[in-house]
Amino acid sequence: MTLVPSKYNLLNENESGQVTISNTRTGACMRLDEHAYAEIAGYLVDGTTCSEDPTNPILVFLQANGFLVDTTFDELSFLKLLHRTSRYGSHHLGLTIVLTLKV
Repeated sequence: MTLVPSKYNLLNENESGQVTISNTRTGACMRLDEHAYAEIAGYLVDGTTCSEDPTNPILVFLQANGFLVDTTFDELSFLKLLHRTSRYGSHHLGLTIVLTLKV
C-alpha cells in the first residue's frame, strides 16, 4: 500500500520555530519542535509517496490520524458521503425552537 499526504493537512510555523500540523478532515492536531518536524517533514510534503510499514511508528501515527492516506482513498468523495449521510440520514433529528413575542 502506498501512502500520500492528505489534501486536508495544514502546516503553520510560529516565530519560535514550533510547527503546528492539523488535519481538517479528522480534526487531528499536533505541535512539534524543529527537530521533530524535520524527522517527519519528508512524509508530509505534497507529491511524496511512501510505502506503508507497520514497524515504523511515525508512519503508523501519521496514518492513524489522517495525515497520510492510501493513494486509493478519495477524501473528497468520503466527505461528500459523510455530508449526505448527516443531511439525509434518519439517525439524527434536528429541532428548531422559534420564540414568538406576544405583547
